[in-house]
Amino acid sequence: MQLLIVGLILGLGAKDDMHWWGSETSALYKSVNVLSGLDPHLLLHIFLPPLIFESAASLEWHLFDKAKTYIFVLACPGLLAATFMSATVLNTLHRTQTLSAVANTCALVAPEVWPGTAG
Repeated sequence: MQLLIVGLILGLGAKDDMHWWGSETSALYKSVNVLSGLDPHLLLHIFLPPLIFESAASLEWHLFDKAKTYIFVLACPGLLAATFMSATVLNTLHRTQTLSAVANTCALVAPEVWPGTAG
């Protein structure tokens, strides 16, 4: 929680050009300016794999074994529904491709398009 608060304070300072953390030659000033300009997707791709690995490493396997049927019963239809909802919307907006081609494209991006299915 403290890291979040410190990051918000530093980010607001970098955004509003307040520069209350030192001169333009200080290491903190340079670091905040570099980090505030990073692409959010890059941070996601850097931090998400270690978080998923840590969660998988600390998983209690007997609980997963008991719940795996429910996980797959809910996740597979949810992913298919998100894929075809995305495909329908894209096919309605852009009639340049067939529905099956659009569905194949949406199968790759469905978890990112419909936030409720990621995860």
